[in-house]
Amino acid sequence: MPRALPPLLVPLSPRVPPLFRTPSNKRHRRNRPRRSQLAFLGTAATEVRESKEYRADFGNYVPDPKQLADALDAANRWSTELRAAQLWLAYVEDEDARAWTRVLQFLRAFAPAFLIAAKHTAVARRYGAVAQIINARRKPRKNKTAKKARAQRPPA
Repeated sequence: MPRALPPLLVPLSPRVPPLFRTPSNKRHRRNRPRRSQLAFLGTAATEVRESKEYRADFGNYVPDPKQLADALDAANRWSTELRAAQLWLAYVEDEDARAWTRVLQFLRAFAPAFLIAAKHTAVARRYGAVAQIINARRKPRKNKTAKKARAQRPPA
């Protein structure tokens, strides 16, 4: 039987703004920066923001230096946030898998005794959710190959 661990504090994910709707991925596929661009975003923003000769160097028909520097900074912050979120997702998926591994170990050890005790309706009623979890694991898997073979068999 797996050894018991102390209660785990699971950190909460940040909340998404309530009006956010998941956009189509098509829009985002073409707007991904190259790694080399990501490496220089912060420095580029500083260069543009602090330049005294920006207008002399590029003329009046280029983007405003403050707006360009702000856009570079925003892209840098969101790209940094994206990398952190991707790492967080990998961590959460790993912890989720570990948690379910432990739960399933406990359930395998607990199920035989529970199923015997649950034959008494009072016990079954008291632990209805536990019964649902254990019985969900005990349902036979559907064999797709057998189902396919039956479908291909000529009618008798």
